[in-house]
Amino acid sequence: MGMTLNFSNRSRSYDETRTCVRFWGYDGALEVAFFMEESALKQISPGTRQSEAALLTAFDRNRDQYSR
Repeated sequence: MGMTLNFSNRSRSYDETRTCVRFWGYDGALEVAFFMEESALKQISPGTRQSEAALLTAFDRNRDQYSR
């Protein structure tokens, strides 16, 4: 039986080099880094501007929908 990923850490940051939002989850006791690319954020939140603040806002608005 496998562990379930848990996204209890609400921290996230914009990675300008990779043009993505970086966030963390847990697989049991292991912390795992995840990345959501800018293009994916724009697909789930059409009309999002290409700025750090806009991309983080789009991520925050949709975070709970995809982390269940």
